[in-house]
Amino acid sequence: MNYDHKHFKNTKNATTKVKNITANGEKLSYSTGKDRSNLFVNKKLDVGQSTNITVNVVTGIPKRKDRFGYQNINHGKVYNLSFCFPYLSDFRNGKWNYHPYYDSGENRNTAVSNFHVSFFAPKSYKVAASGQNKTKNGKTTITAKNMRDLAIVTSNKFKIDHIYTNGVKVNNYYFSGKNSKNYNKLALLTAKDSFNIFTKKIGPYPYKELDMTEGLLGKDTGGMEYPGLVMIDGSNFVKNSTKKHSKAKKLLKRKQPNLY
Repeated sequence: MNYDHKHFKNTKNATTKVKNITANGEKLSYSTGKDRSNLFVNKKLDVGQSTNITVNVVTGIPKRKDRFGYQNINHGKVYNLSFCFPYLSDFRNGKWNYHPYYDSGENRNTAVSNFHVSFFAPKSYKVAASGQNKTKNGKTTITAKNMRDLAIVTSNKFKIDHIYTNGVKVNNYYFSGKNSKNYNKLALLTAKDSFNIFTKKIGPYPYKELDMTEGLLGKDTGGMEYPGLVMIDGSNFVKNSTKKHSKAKKLLKRKQPNLY
């Protein structure tokens, strides 16, 4: 099946196909609404009953600068994977909450969940994700508890640096290049300052790790936020524009705190 592309930008080179939906091994039938991004599964449950539903779906990844898409950077590839995973509608105030998929904005209504993911990629790829993850022989195991959403970013050109601040490990995934040293320092310094401010004004960060990933997110998009992961647009750094780096270099000349 193909999604209704009138809500999408540059995604006609990607399709989504639902292979089957099952519950405890039983194959279930399903239907779609006016917008085919909503699936209505035929499964009756009595009050107090529960079941496990498996959705076997294959999604193509469009080539574009976006929070969902892939692109070529520094003779390699980076994949931003978000808002592309199936999720259950939640039942509130006597009705199911569901709505069509829109490419723009943050219009998803999801409940807090625990995510357990096995993600496979070539060994040359480094994987950033919501929650905590471990990689061995091309398999990344992701555990993301008490989160509303899950995001994954992977690239075969990522370098990684990290700091500890306010009890949280902050991992910075960035690209090597002429300006990568300045970008890495500025990103970690900004993260440290932000944690200090938000912890003081709002409260402690609820997770043990935060991943930051560099990429190209398109015009007028500075970044995109998820539980445990933040995508940052690094256009000025990746494109090696010396003029646009003057402000960043001035920020780095100020006295820097210890980043360890």
